[in-house]
Amino acid sequence: MLPFPLRPVPARYPITAEFGRQNKALWNDPKRGEDRYKHRGVDFGCPVGTPVRAIADCVGRAPGSTTGLGDYAEVQQGLEIVRCTHMSKVYVKAGQTIRRGDTIGLSGNSGKRADGKAMPAHLHLELLGPDGKFRNPEPFGPLLALDPGHGGSDGGFLGPGMVREADVVLFAAEQARAVLERAGFEVLLTRDPDSILHAIRTVSLAERVRLANEAKADVFLSLHCAGSDDPAARGITAYRLAGGQAERVAAHIHELAVVFTGANNKGTLRPPTRLAVLTSTKMPAVLFELGHITNPAEGVLLADPGYRKGWAHAITAGLLAWCG
Repeated sequence: MLPFPLRPVPARYPITAEFGRQNKALWNDPKRGEDRYKHRGVDFGCPVGTPVRAIADCVGRAPGSTTGLGDYAEVQQGLEIVRCTHMSKVYVKAGQTIRRGDTIGLSGNSGKRADGKAMPAHLHLELLGPDGKFRNPEPFGPLLALDPGHGGSDGGFLGPGMVREADVVLFAAEQARAVLERAGFEVLLTRDPDSILHAIRTVSLAERVRLANEAKADVFLSLHCAGSDDPAARGITAYRLAGGQAERVAAHIHELAVVFTGANNKGTLRPPTRLAVLTSTKMPAVLFELGHITNPAEGVLLADPGYRKGWAHAITAGLLAWCG
């Protein structure tokens, strides 16, 4: 997977077309047939005026304009050139050094289909190939909705040194996202580590479910720590509904998590109570307890990046096994 230098911010809106898949919602025209619309590039659905920012250092190229596509910006990272069209404003200039986080422009023009009908607002990205022609980026993999539990005023259970469950699972989610994206997955975090609002306000369960459902995620994983009045309680658990793909996802990841972390295996179980993140999501969903934060030894492990890295690799390898 190429290090892709452009992405709308926030990272993923409810989309009009899915990354790396045929964009039938935008391009289907019965007069010409669907094959006509295997168009180059991928589309991101996003509101007009969405800032487009670099997620890696790159260099600007000369901006331009095309009929029906609005203005476009081009940036280069190494040998790869990316063009972003349907923009209302372009801020980059030829030869400009662009740093990670810099805004290169704003989304705007939505364009028109061949039949003249307006398309939903979106951005279009494509790569310049060695033949000098723009082409599809490598398809993005499945979209994972990764849900770090609690957050804001809800810290969850407390571990040694007053370590909060909410912080542990957020760190774990960020580590997992880095590994997953290198493996080709798209990751949507239900709790944004860069959002001041999310830092002070707890994201409701309904909001988490809505984000995943509207983004049409392929799988939903919720990360938590267990807590108990018994400080000797320890181990990792996966909760999923019986039957279906969720059971397979849970089994793949949980088995590898036991291997990669060395934690006590408490099994994959049906939840003792109704959990909205499992019952209201429209995709396979699993809730993982990464360990008992109230156990003195396991609480220290949960605060260790090395232990959480084991979980990151278990999640990635488990999902790859499930997809395969």
